[in-house]
Amino acid sequence: RFFTWIDGADKTKYFTPAGILFTSQFSFSNQKPAQENIQALEKCSLLRIHHTDVQALYRSTPPWSEIIRSVQRDVNGWTDDLLLEFQTVPAADRYRMMLSAKPEWVNRIPLRHLASY
Repeated sequence: RFFTWIDGADKTKYFTPAGILFTSQFSFSNQKPAQENIQALEKCSLLRIHHTDVQALYRSTPPWSEIIRSVQRDVNGWTDDLLLEFQTVPAADRYRMMLSAKPEWVNRIPLRHLASY
């Protein structure tokens, strides 16, 4: 889950399902401290890549650049949809939508995190 601290409480921004590539885009791209925190809620295999290694891949493997641009487009679209949802859909409706679209989350994500979503 991605979350931030607001007034001493952690607030969940969103959940990322297993098998999805994710990062704090601004932080990684600009090499600045992230405003978000990332927490694995289940056991997982974590893969990571350093910014310098990504830059080396861009130079040495041109198709890598297109793969990353494709991932960024997908993430940007998903993020835009999520932001619009937060701005236009009441929390209770968002919760009902989540229950309909991802009912397994109720059994996999602690209620305190779902409640702050």
